[in-house]
Amino acid sequence: MSHYQIKNRWTGAVIYEGEAESLKDLVGTAVEKNISLGGAYLGGANLRDANLGGANLRGAYLGGAYLGGAYLGGAYHLISFSGIGSARRNTSYWLEADKVWCGCFNGTLEEFRDQVEETHEENPQYLAEYRAGIAFLAACIAAIPEVEKEAGRKAYAEMMAKPAPVEPIVKIAEASK
Repeated sequence: MSHYQIKNRWTGAVIYEGEAESLKDLVGTAVEKNISLGGAYLGGANLRDANLGGANLRGAYLGGAYLGGAYLGGAYHLISFSGIGSARRNTSYWLEADKVWCGCFNGTLEEFRDQVEETHEENPQYLAEYRAGIAFLAACIAAIPEVEKEAGRKAYAEMMAKPAPVEPIVKIAEASK
């Protein structure tokens, strides 16, 4: 077991800490205890197969985070792919929020599409890879029944309508030993 801390993104104040097998496990414990992760800095975190059901991820930064198989709650749809482009990084898309995270990029699917076209216009291999990834996202989105999409949008709107949590925005990082 290692000691991990959840810290305020701007002040560095410790919000939550404990012994855990992994950072993912500490995040899971925070979620179980209803500690808000709204606005959390989760960049680069390995949250593979994490149970984030019920977590407040409003405004969370997930750039570079690995979210394959992560559970975000019954009505949310998170779609990911990895291993393409120059850095072979993970790309994740949250349908209800219309958010894409890929490396340092964080924006809408349309903004991501535009960024890919601009960034890789001179590299046909990477441009083709990212276009294929975007086509994959579009195919996944099309395969989700409209009733599920609507339920997800409704749940997301309800989550966003709630007042911002009282808890400070957090950053998750391993504590120095």
